[in-house]
Amino acid sequence: MSRFAELCQADISWRTSEIALLKKSTAMPSISEVMRGVLLKYSVPALYALWEGFVTYIFSEYVKVINAENISAKELDIRIKTYHSFCELNLASPPRDSAKKEILVDRMQQHFDNIVKLSTDIATDSNVDYASLSAIMHRYGIAPLPEDKYKNRLSKFLNFRNKIAHGNNSISVDDTRLNEFSTLVSELMDDVLITLDDNVVNKKYIAQL
Repeated sequence: MSRFAELCQADISWRTSEIALLKKSTAMPSISEVMRGVLLKYSVPALYALWEGFVTYIFSEYVKVINAENISAKELDIRIKTYHSFCELNLASPPRDSAKKEILVDRMQQHFDNIVKLSTDIATDSNVDYASLSAIMHRYGIAPLPEDKYKNRLSKFLNFRNKIAHGNNSISVDDTRLNEFSTLVSELMDDVLITLDDNVVNKKYIAQL
């Protein structure tokens, strides 16, 4: 097992323990049915927080692996290179003035020759559904998880989370729903780790010649 996998597996273990505590809190015999209903409902946003936190953690660790390689930007997988370059050089809003264009070109030449240091800040837009997760994976040169396995399940999970987080009083959560969403988060964490670790072990973040 790679050092990357060891770190991320430890993080998964911690998050799995938190999920177990969430589920245990809803099953305590000492609480009233009203309290149990409240705990079940707000366990969904808590599960989401664990899920989004995992995404930011594991991709941040993945970026650290790339940075530790001390390779130039031009050696990166084209997807990583594109995302990194647009962020660093502000290519989404290029200058119109000739002098500023020349400065930008000079910066670009230096940028691609320099040792890369990717940002460890992972943008998620606080809504890590299947499309968002796939976009994050793409920007770091990683193939998406199976759409048929996760797209609809994540959409359902996010729908519950968003309604509860925005105070929709019509949403109720039972044990079956909590088990469904906690299983989803656990499966996602495992599959994301397997996928990213394969990229680490095989150095797929480096451009293939």
